[in-house]
Amino acid sequence: MPKLKSFTLISRLIGNNQLVYLKSLLNKVNYIEKLNIRLDIKMLRNETCLIDIDFFRKYCLPDILIHLIEYDFYIVSKCEFLFETDIRSLIDSFQSDPFFIHRHWINIECFFDPVLSYQHISSNQIIKPKFFQGIM
Repeated sequence: MPKLKSFTLISRLIGNNQLVYLKSLLNKVNYIEKLNIRLDIKMLRNETCLIDIDFFRKYCLPDILIHLIEYDFYIVSKCEFLFETDIRSLIDSFQSDPFFIHRHWINIECFFDPVLSYQHISSNQIIKPKFFQGIM
């Protein structure tokens, strides 16, 4: 790939193999300044995937981060039920991570959709669906 200034990835990933491929792809574009990722993660055989800071570092960031100035992400994944305290812990894990603090990327939002059992995590505002007696 030529030396890009920005890179946008919109994808649906199915299973751990594609998450590993995502990491290798991000490592090949580690010279970019702006990274924009939109992911819909589906696991195999009723597995779930909780997006926390460890998962994020393992799969959603390049290993070398010297040039990265702006990072925008929106990730959706099926997960177990998240209580409000779990969501607060997830957000706090990002807000206390030295990498995110150093770059002032601490405005992370997380939302759990109890109807579909999906976790939404984003660096921008999440538009939450409105429920009418449990029906969207």
